[in-house]
Amino acid sequence: MLLAATPEPRPTLVEYQAPIGCPDQAAFQAELAARTDLVRFVPKVSEATARVTALVSFKNKRFEGSLVVELADGARSKKTLRGPKCETVTRAMTLTAALVLDPENAKTVLPEPPPPVVTPPPAPVVVEPPVVVAPPPPVVVVEPVVVEPPPVIVTPPPAEIRSLELEARAGAWLSTGVSGQVDLGAGGRVGVNVGRVEQPLRFHASLGAAGLTGRTVTATPGSVRYATRLLVELDAAGGFSWRWLRARFGGFVQLAPVFVEGLDGDTRSTSQRWLWAVGPLGFVGVEFSGWQVGLRVGVGVALRQESYVIVPRGEVFSVPGASVTGALEVGRAF
Repeated sequence: MLLAATPEPRPTLVEYQAPIGCPDQAAFQAELAARTDLVRFVPKVSEATARVTALVSFKNKRFEGSLVVELADGARSKKTLRGPKCETVTRAMTLTAALVLDPENAKTVLPEPPPPVVTPPPAPVVVEPPVVVAPPPPVVVVEPVVVEPPPVIVTPPPAEIRSLELEARAGAWLSTGVSGQVDLGAGGRVGVNVGRVEQPLRFHASLGAAGLTGRTVTATPGSVRYATRLLVELDAAGGFSWRWLRARFGGFVQLAPVFVEGLDGDTRSTSQRWLWAVGPLGFVGVEFSGWQVGLRVGVGVALRQESYVIVPRGEVFSVPGASVTGALEVGRAF
């Protein structure tokens, strides 16, 4: 009769990171080893034929675990798990990793710990009462008693846990910063949100860019055609989140490189202009399952007052002192 060879334990490197209060790496590895006999933990990547990367973070008032299992043959498995408790997320991560490393024999239910060993009490010892001999009266020596105050134990405050959230959005833009008329376009934005876990207030900063259509402005002196190749915005704001609502208020700096072409009959003249604006902004949106839809509006004040003139006929239009920039954006937080 032939017996099947027992598979050798797989050298496995575990990389684990979780917030304070979650199970540590030793507990995570112990639970993974309890689910499968085919893992042998090693400390170096060069010694491993399997790699388990488990990262736990706290987002939107719940714990989120990102699990990646990579095997030496190139197979790779990635899964994201969420739950209200950190222990629930890590337990699901060890089960998922065990099923990838040992799909046939992985234990979906952890074994119960062995019952405690109860030692019976020792048999009572019968001791004969001793013969009592009255001792001589003691000599009482009075010594001064020194009372020391109890030590003051200072408990350090709990470590503050901060959350860092990245986001990316894209959408339709509009601006009136060149001629006062609405120029449409499309663009995108990347940003970062920083705050404390389980606190609604957040600090936000982002960088956005869009291309606008431009237009031809015609007046009595002639026509001027312009195109905004790239509208760039840098903003910073403070905001808050409550359930699915997101709102921010702050300020922005805007740079618009504008290509200008004057048309005077058969004569054409071109120029490259750089328009700067600063001002307040506001954002309001909603979030569902990490996806955000929001409206962003800013009022900019021009830092350069320019007029576009066809000499000697006169002015065609001038850059407005105040303008509006808006965007309807869709994006996702990471």
